[in-house]
Amino acid sequence: VVGIWSLLAIGTFSLSFAYPVLLEQDPSVTAYDQYWMMIQMASIEIPGLLVLIWVLEGTHIGRREVLLVLSLASVVVAAIMVFISDKGTTWLHLGSLALWLMVVLPYEAM
Repeated sequence: VVGIWSLLAIGTFSLSFAYPVLLEQDPSVTAYDQYWMMIQMASIEIPGLLVLIWVLEGTHIGRREVLLVLSLASVVVAAIMVFISDKGTTWLHLGSLALWLMVVLPYEAM
């Protein structure tokens, strides 16, 4: 659990520090747009947590299975992000939202 937590913590904290830096490098993104994108990044967690609570409490899926599936999904999304991050700010934002959700949910499930 400590190993999984450490790997997910690296993803969580690196994304929370790197994403604003990537937004600042795009001259077409205004400060208002940067704040709006960061608010979306923070608020995507709320429906994700509701689904996570429903899966853990309402179904017969255990915590280990949820951790495994979401951790593997975060690896897949991170691999996809390598290819789509240079396609524009929209793709960077959508990929970052998906990656944030896939990294934060197993982190929260622990």
